[in-house]
Amino acid sequence: TRYEGQIVHFAGYNVQAIFGMLQSHEDDPERAIHAALEIQRLAKKEAVALTIGVSTGHIYFGPLGTAGFQDVAALGPVVRLASRLQDKAQAGQIVVSESTYRHTQCIFEFSPFSMSIRGMDQPLAVYEVTHTLSRPQKTRGIKGLRGTLIGRDEEFQKLNGVLTAILAGKGQFVALIGEAGLGKSRLIEELSQRVAVLSSSETAAPLWLESRCSALRTATGFWPFIDLLQRYLQTSLGASSETELAQPLSVCLETMRRQGRFGGDKRRTEEINALLGSMLSLDLEPKWVEWLGALDAQNLQHQIFLAVYDFFTALAFEQPLILVFEDLHWVDDLSFDLISFLMEAIRSCSILMLCVYRPRYQHKDLRLAAIASRKCPERYTELTLRELTPEQSRHLIISLLGVDALPPLFEAPVLKRTQGNPFFIEEVIRELIENGILYTDNKQAINGHRWQVREDIDPIIAVPKSVQSVILSRIDRLEPELKYVLRGAAVMGYTVPTHILALLLPHVNDLGTVLWRLEESALIYREKVVPEEEYVFKHMLIQDTVYQTIPPDQKATLHQRVAEVIEQQYVDNLTEHVEQLAYHYPRSKLADKAITYLCQAGEKSRRIFLNDEAIRYFKQALQLLAETSDSPSPSPERDCWQLTALTGLGQMYHRLGKEDQAEGYLRQAIEFGEAIQADAPTLIRLYHWLGEVLFWQEQHAERTQLGYKGLALLTGEETASVEAALMNQLIAMSRLRQGYEDEFHLLTAKTALFIQNLPYREELRPAYFHIGISLYNQKRLTEAVNWLQTVWDWAEQHNDLATLAELYDLKFSFNFQEGDLQTAMSKTERIVTLYQQGGHDRRTWYSLQDIIGVCLHLGDFAAAERYAQQALTLAEGVGLDKYRSVSLLMVGIVRLAQQDWLQAAEALHQAVLATSDIYRWTEWITHYALGRLDQFLGQPAAALNHFQMAITLFNASDLSMVAWFSRWPAVVCILAGLEETYEAVDGDSMAFESFCQTFES
Repeated sequence: TRYEGQIVHFAGYNVQAIFGMLQSHEDDPERAIHAALEIQRLAKKEAVALTIGVSTGHIYFGPLGTAGFQDVAALGPVVRLASRLQDKAQAGQIVVSESTYRHTQCIFEFSPFSMSIRGMDQPLAVYEVTHTLSRPQKTRGIKGLRGTLIGRDEEFQKLNGVLTAILAGKGQFVALIGEAGLGKSRLIEELSQRVAVLSSSETAAPLWLESRCSALRTATGFWPFIDLLQRYLQTSLGASSETELAQPLSVCLETMRRQGRFGGDKRRTEEINALLGSMLSLDLEPKWVEWLGALDAQNLQHQIFLAVYDFFTALAFEQPLILVFEDLHWVDDLSFDLISFLMEAIRSCSILMLCVYRPRYQHKDLRLAAIASRKCPERYTELTLRELTPEQSRHLIISLLGVDALPPLFEAPVLKRTQGNPFFIEEVIRELIENGILYTDNKQAINGHRWQVREDIDPIIAVPKSVQSVILSRIDRLEPELKYVLRGAAVMGYTVPTHILALLLPHVNDLGTVLWRLEESALIYREKVVPEEEYVFKHMLIQDTVYQTIPPDQKATLHQRVAEVIEQQYVDNLTEHVEQLAYHYPRSKLADKAITYLCQAGEKSRRIFLNDEAIRYFKQALQLLAETSDSPSPSPERDCWQLTALTGLGQMYHRLGKEDQAEGYLRQAIEFGEAIQADAPTLIRLYHWLGEVLFWQEQHAERTQLGYKGLALLTGEETASVEAALMNQLIAMSRLRQGYEDEFHLLTAKTALFIQNLPYREELRPAYFHIGISLYNQKRLTEAVNWLQTVWDWAEQHNDLATLAELYDLKFSFNFQEGDLQTAMSKTERIVTLYQQGGHDRRTWYSLQDIIGVCLHLGDFAAAERYAQQALTLAEGVGLDKYRSVSLLMVGIVRLAQQDWLQAAEALHQAVLATSDIYRWTEWITHYALGRLDQFLGQPAAALNHFQMAITLFNASDLSMVAWFSRWPAVVCILAGLEETYEAVDGDSMAFESFCQTFES
């Protein structure tokens, strides 16, 4: 009963016990090993050879046997592993698994070895328990990783101030309060190191004594003081073990008496020895046993209080004394009262009492604060730790991993899940490292190496088992009704509207009181009252942990009920709550409703540029459609959902510049649409979106075919429709890029005749711009400006950020071509901001190239460098690898303009190596730039080779990729470089003339 384990199974001589079955404790693995050691000790007395196996993790319980003879069985891999460890152990051994060792490695001494286990390919790392450590520590942190103290400067400064005060002879009382994992122990450790530094100097350093309360010791009266006395006698006086403390204690007390302590009274000294000896369970002389036995309980308690008071004040007379009480939330009542009693000594002695505990634990924190405020207000300091800010959390992770910046895939999900709790941060990182999600190439050394993240990282990171145990130990202490409400709230999610919870749990009579009590337990808190009262979980991992305790069938039922309540309550405004329905229905057993709301949520997210969310919703819908494909019969609704999800994914990946993925989904959509004989408008829109993707892949011939294929589906009045405009412009731009500018103007003019009669549509954005470009290129400037203003008004009316961004971009290009560079530059920040708001990474990148060009023309090399680095970071960081060569080229050109020859050479050579198939045309520009660099470096022969390569590559390039107004200036630049280098190398102008004749022919 001491360790609260439950025997669940007997089979012959084998016994199976579970710890944390009826109530979880954060130290259940420790309890299991303590129990195993006691069993082992008793078995040795009886000369019985036992073998014990211990494992830690999730255990499942289910019925065993037939009706009328059923029992509960513990099931799962953890149970099987413990059984196999026990089976393989040698006589007298206690063997534990890796997970158990990790939880208890700072509490027990272990001997590691490997063991072959049936069903496992490789030998398993296991550990034999040898004994309990004399000074157990908390099992926190990650082996090999240690971060600096982050976000606790103010608290540590105050602790240093308190330390200064006791060194000056002024006693102090400090309450250090914080939820589990906020860094209380780390602050104490930092302070102890500060004291250790004082000890190594000439300063009269304080005596540091530290005790740690434990959930296992709450029934042991005076435990923290017993721990303090044992530590002092063993570390300061050299007592060899807990059983050999009597002699050092009596010697210590006698020394104090001779120094004038206890009034020099020998009788009083012997009484203190007897009282402290009884606390330490030491063997006493019969007369003192009789004396203690004659005291009634109240008088004995008072005498012990006085003895402890006298002992510690005597210690403080010799040097400043620091008494640290860790985990005081588990303190027994006698020790709590004794701590309150000792506060009296602070006024007269140089004693620092440092009490460390979690808040709101049986309200002892409030009582302690009230007593300290009354007894020693001017010497009382209260420090309450809060969660780290996102920026502080980021710095902590960077410090732990020893890197300069966090991998982008890693940062957001970890910060979101851990919410500023340092312990949670460490444990999540540990979990990611152990699961291979976070890894480094150098497995021997950890710090100082570049960490990488697997591309398939799950944004929903599982709650580490160590964190679960801390949270579950609190939840299992709740009354049944509070647990019931907390589980209902966990199903609803992180945010809990009270009126929805009330409808979900109609049988809870006084929900308000229950929520108030849960708030008192620091599990939830009320975030707002208007327009609707809402509670949120104190921490996202609390909600996750509670949610995992609910059986699957019960979860599905509750999710369905929550979704139905939302539908009923917001029947007139479901669009606003579609994301909640897309969360709950997929977790119920109603697949059709789940798919419906997933597609709706995906479309809504796509429209408001929540790109990652849209992709997640559409993929979930496709997965559910695949999982339920054996439903009774195909339906038009399911076909519609399939088409919506495939199209949505194609559109989203196109927006993100991931054209290969976009093309795959859109081709699937077209194949599926044609197979189910979708109507003409649906197919034409699919052709349009595939055409948009193929534009960026320079597949203009197929784009033209798609356009004519779409037009063939239209009849009669449909030739002046949205669909006709889409197909006309698909063909028009393809022909322009193939070099047929007249056809572009002709088809665009045809579209312009009817487009203003059509409703404003997102898909028509290219057509709107084609009309403006056509008018501008034909020098019909007034018409072009008026038309673009009309489009601007439409876009503002419909809050179309993408169109507004492209309009800014187009005006920028016009200003650039006209030589109005200052006006062009005035638009740059707005262009980039609008593209970024819309999640258009590729468009942002393209705009940055134009902006770099303007900066170079203006001679603003610092701005050019800033934008070039931004473009390179974008290309490398968000999946635009095919643009990396161009980004490196632009960095090289900027360095060239800055006359930074070394950096320019490095960037340009990297650009050659990084050239992608799609952007191979940039090679000639890179070689031209390298030629100019060689000229500056006085290497004409090398420059000549680069210029010759540049003109050859230019001649072989697809000139449709080079703007018409840039083609011949580019040739002139290259030829100028050739002429200069021919003369420098050969000294003969005829060589250059001969080259030109050959090139022309």
